[in-house]
Amino acid sequence: MSHKPNEIYTGCVGNSMFFTWDLSMSFAIYDAWCRRAAIRYTGNIYLIAKKRITHVYLTEEVFDHYKRMRATDEAFKKKFEQMSNNRKSEVGGSGTDISLHSAGSISVRQHGDTLEKKLQRRPTWNEMFRHLHTHDHDGQSFVYQRSAKIDDELTRRLEEMSTQTPDTSIDEDVVYLEVVQEVKGRVYSLGS
Repeated sequence: MSHKPNEIYTGCVGNSMFFTWDLSMSFAIYDAWCRRAAIRYTGNIYLIAKKRITHVYLTEEVFDHYKRMRATDEAFKKKFEQMSNNRKSEVGGSGTDISLHSAGSISVRQHGDTLEKKLQRRPTWNEMFRHLHTHDHDGQSFVYQRSAKIDDELTRRLEEMSTQTPDTSIDEDVVYLEVVQEVKGRVYSLGS
């Protein structure tokens, strides 16, 4: 079978699926496969250690080995402790509460789609912020102090701008970006 550069072909024989590609792509495909396999392996090790999954192929002896390995591996312990501390950190500084939101396992994009259907227009970032950081998405009772402070600042700035230039429309998204500011290339609360 001849291939065009950078194309992967799939096919089926019975219940089996196969893939073919130009040999010049083999290294890139292998590299991508190794990265995905490492992520998958790490996830499985985590789930196995937490006893959330038990596979038929996983003997009790192997399971005990994984548990001992995790219990004695200093690099793992250090990384685990750092991740735990990060989850407990107070992003806005001491006294601002632990960083929380009310999005759950639903992506920010899905929340945006839901809000867009409800409002029958594209929601502003400020509306998304209130939706994601209030209890039961009520827009009033914030899950922690930093969210309430940001909302107060946004409201103050928008009111200030509307009184200064009542005839001009205000781009709320620009005001949101000014208030929350980017940190390490990410915008707070937008799932970026």
